[in-house]
Amino acid sequence: MHFFQHKNCIHPYIYPYQKQTIQPTTLPAPAPDRGFPMDVHDTKEVELFGGAMRCRVPRVLQNVSDFRQVPDHQEVLHDLSTGATLIVELLARQREVRDDEAARFFYYDLAKANGCTPEGVRLETLAVLPPSAYAALTGLPLLNPSMTLDSPHCPVTTPAVAVTPVATGDGGGHRGTTGPGGQGCAYACLATGIQKISKFTNEAGRENDVFVGLAVLRFRPPVAAEVLVSLSCPVVLHPDSSDAAVVKRLLRPEERDGVIRRALQTLEVQDWGLFVPEEE
Repeated sequence: MHFFQHKNCIHPYIYPYQKQTIQPTTLPAPAPDRGFPMDVHDTKEVELFGGAMRCRVPRVLQNVSDFRQVPDHQEVLHDLSTGATLIVELLARQREVRDDEAARFFYYDLAKANGCTPEGVRLETLAVLPPSAYAALTGLPLLNPSMTLDSPHCPVTTPAVAVTPVATGDGGGHRGTTGPGGQGCAYACLATGIQKISKFTNEAGRENDVFVGLAVLRFRPPVAAEVLVSLSCPVVLHPDSSDAAVVKRLLRPEERDGVIRRALQTLEVQDWGLFVPEEE
């Protein structure tokens, strides 16, 4: 599979199919505490890119490719009841982007692709991820599926997501250990924030406030790839948005954190032939 250059990529992180038209709804936005909590520990293993990669996600997330076309370089999983979307995307490495700028770069690039105005984007945190946050890509011990991420018996003692406030910045990073065949994740970082996004192109003025958590996994040559893992979900619904009619409950912060942590920590490459070799 050949990588797509980043500038030419379609970014369906939040709403992959914006060209659809819908009838506006005036239903009120649902209360955040309606419905049942998402069990982030009741997970299933999903194969990505024809089995070349895999990870674990909550069972409620459904593969969008089962009912809609998804670009070959993306895997999209969605939960209709919460509006949550998890996406894994493959990109050619952006060599001009430094490691310490990668999270910020891709976060704002995504916001632009989502049609956000400058005032409709808020970057809240930047983090450099330790190797334990992406353990399956480094050869570190994986969590026992029966354990929660906060279990005192958890064999991985380094926090899965170490958050650094944006104001402080962070130019350092963890250079990951190698995976199979000496290939592995060389650097990983995370950006989180809020973006004002309309689900469809005819919903201008009815934007939802959407949480976006975007992890960037950078691989060492000869792979020289970027793997982006993003979680998005509405946190404030516009009462006249189309989502107000279908979203039953908004994810809590701890649920959002659990989904992205579990996906990152279990993300694994099964077939390194997925990546096009590049010279350093």
